[in-house]
Amino acid sequence: MKHSVILTITSLLDPLFTFHLTDDIVRGFEKEDPQNLIGGVLISVGWPY
Repeated sequence: MKHSVILTITSLLDPLFTFHLTDDIVRGFEKEDPQNLIGGVLISVGWPY
């Protein structure tokens, strides 16, 4: 599999993860704390990398 295909797929899935985490925080399933923010940013940056 080409690296450009993998990058494209992860780049398209990244907003879905971000919206999922945000939705969980808004609905009260996850607590709003710095750990979720740091984890979300690290995954959003690291996943496509």
